Amino acid sequence: MSYNREVIAKHCATVPADVKNKWIMAFNEFDVMKNGVITAGELEQVMTQNLKMSPAPGEVAAMIAAVDHDNDNAVNYEEFEMMMVAAGRGTNGGKLGFSHVVTRFIRMTDIAGLVTEECKGFVEQFCMRHRDKFADLVSPDVTQGEQKPAWFDTYKIFCEEAELMMQNALMLWGAATMKNFDEDFLDVVGDTGMLDNFLKYTEYQAFLEKMHATAQAPLGDAHPAVYECTPRPETPCSHGGTQKRLAQLDRQLAMLDYQRNQILAERRRLVGCEVQPVTTTALKRELEMRRWKEDVGND
Repeated sequence: MSYNREVIAKHCATVPADVKNKWIMAFNEFDVMKNGVITAGELEQVMTQNLKMSPAPGEVAAMIAAVDHDNDNAVNYEEFEMMMVAAGRGTNGGKLGFSHVVTRFIRMTDIAGLVTEECKGFVEQFCMRHRDKFADLVSPDVTQGEQKPAWFDTYKIFCEEAELMMQNALMLWGAATMKNFDEDFLDVVGDTGMLDNFLKYTEYQAFLEKMHATAQAPLGDAHPAVYECTPRPETPCSHGGTQKRLAQLDRQLAMLDYQRNQILAERRRLVGCEVQPVTTTALKRELEMRRWKEDVGND
């Protein structure tokens, strides 16, 4: 081995719990057979099918061999953890090999979670800002009773602002550009269903159900100002000073994005060129296509 096992083992004890939890989650994903070890076959399966990587012949076996201390042709969690610690210390090729594959997997999972959190925040903030318009919505069923024009108008505003928010969030995290999405990002949100609820609300029936639930729920003590800007989730960063600065920048960007989205959506409506759901529609289509291929057994 190219690193001192005793030294690395000592540093394993200092790894923060949240980081270890991510490693455990990643290990379980690579442990396809769920038998406590990762073989070359399992690693290659995740790399090719989930991460859309194309390893060279013999490359995967070499990745396993590089961290297989007990020579059983597999990597258990202890070996996996030592590998990640060594990579974090700049040892054993932090940007190459098995650890790099794991880091790439964890990063996109984090990004998908952050985008999802921002989408959830947007939905809750929007619904709270417009809840009074739906105070007399007796039933969320569109077939029951007369549908007020104001309800559909609010739904259209929701779709416009949701589209702009999604564009901003995906570009902020480098997960997409308008209609083209990062393959790893699609894999994560497709497998977990993280964004299913958000995308569902771009359909009128589901939007009405959400607004009905919001209008009927007791109003909390929060000041109305808290609903004026979608909160942006905190960017993960191990360096305290950088974390603080990122938080400041994210708050400023969130406020600017919120104001920009509302102004742009209103302007587009006034000039007769409404915001079209390009990104949200494309994302729904991509996820539906992937799930259909999985159902019929196609790659």
